[in-house]
Amino acid sequence: STRAMADSARGARSVELTQEPEVAMELVVEKLKLLHYERDFLTRRRPAWPPLTRTYFARPAGNGGEQFHYFTSLAAYLLNLAGSSFRAPEQFDDPNAACSNIFAELAQCGFDTPSFAPGKLKHGHGREVVGVLAGLCDLVVA
Repeated sequence: STRAMADSARGARSVELTQEPEVAMELVVEKLKLLHYERDFLTRRRPAWPPLTRTYFARPAGNGGEQFHYFTSLAAYLLNLAGSSFRAPEQFDDPNAACSNIFAELAQCGFDTPSFAPGKLKHGHGREVVGVLAGLCDLVVA
């Protein structure tokens, strides 16, 4: 389509990682620190979110449900910084709906439709999750 060609000519944003998730996750943590996420995001929850380790979203970490909730909350925080009014899903909301809603918001922010299915985000870790966070960090820090 003409629109797709215009988007690619404009250099649409992507959430596809070009490096290993562990490497990308280190950069995500550094960018989040630039955004003062310790002060502005971690403390929003009671008890506060634990500070991210450099591998937290790159690999499975303990409770998958908690990891997914942390991911969706962090994605919502970054989307809000980018000007979106996206609301973080509640911990026990339907994860499929949460993933689809994040995909819809990414499109609104000018990201290409990812090559992976929204359900890949349900794991709360891995290449796809880190890719979304890396893309959003780049959007906000740029």
